[in-house]
Amino acid sequence: MVDQEALDRIRRIGGDGLVGRLAALFIADVPLRVARLHEAALAGDLANVLRTSHSIRGSAATLGGVKLVEACRTVEREALAGGVARGNVDELEIAVSALCEALRPYLGVAA
Repeated sequence: MVDQEALDRIRRIGGDGLVGRLAALFIADVPLRVARLHEAALAGDLANVLRTSHSIRGSAATLGGVKLVEACRTVEREALAGGVARGNVDELEIAVSALCEALRPYLGVAA
C-alpha cells in the first residue's frame, strides 16, 4: 500500500516524472540497503542496523510506504533496546518487496 498523499506531495514539486525517478532510484538502491541490514543484524552490529533501517525508513516515508515505515520503526526500536529479532528483519524485507511492487507502475513516467 502506498500513501497517495505522499506521492501527491512529490508531484506538486516535480510532477509525475519526479515520482517515477524517485521510485526507480528506490527500487534500484533498496536491495543493497536490505543486504547491508541483514549483514549487520547477523553480525550483531546494532549501530549499522539502526543506521540502515533509518535510511530505508526515510526513503519509504518519502514514497508513501506506510507498512515499510512501521517495519523500520520496529527494527530501529529493537536495535536501540539492544537486539534485533530476525523475524522483524524478514518482515521489513517483505514490506520492501511490497513497496517496490506498488511503485513499479510509476516507472514508466520517469522521463
